[in-house]
Amino acid sequence: MKFGPVEVSKKLFITMIVVLTIGATIVKKIYVNRYERLKVNKNQDFIYTREEYKESKSYVPYINLNTSFAKELNSKIKELARTYEDSDTSNQSISYRYNVNANIVSVVIILKSINDKDELDFDFITYVFDLDNKGKALTDEEILSKYSLDEDNVRKTNERKI
Repeated sequence: MKFGPVEVSKKLFITMIVVLTIGATIVKKIYVNRYERLKVNKNQDFIYTREEYKESKSYVPYINLNTSFAKELNSKIKELARTYEDSDTSNQSISYRYNVNANIVSVVIILKSINDKDELDFDFITYVFDLDNKGKALTDEEILSKYSLDEDNVRKTNERKI
């Protein structure tokens, strides 16, 4: 086989392809699995549904990180969810959304309820974890610093989006 000015035998070409495939597989496994050690339950994602209340369409998240903060947070979430456990309407519910992007895991807990004026109220609680730093929860300041942002950037972006 000829690649430009270089002549390569078929055996050498096949050997190179096999070595590159094995190398790529090893690198992929190391990259994809490098954070698995931080999980409590290796068979689940970093955030998953712990409990589901069908009547209220509530989904209680579980932070699947083996850190003291995650354990404490899971206890708080479980306690908070008890309010929605017996609800028979989706107007009073708890749910969540999460995202895993490279080494950052973020979760938004969404609390929906009816206020004193019979209006639908939403509260949002957010947490961001850095997997490169042993699953450490990041403060708002650390998040802004990590992405080279300031509060003014965030405010302007939110105003444009809304």
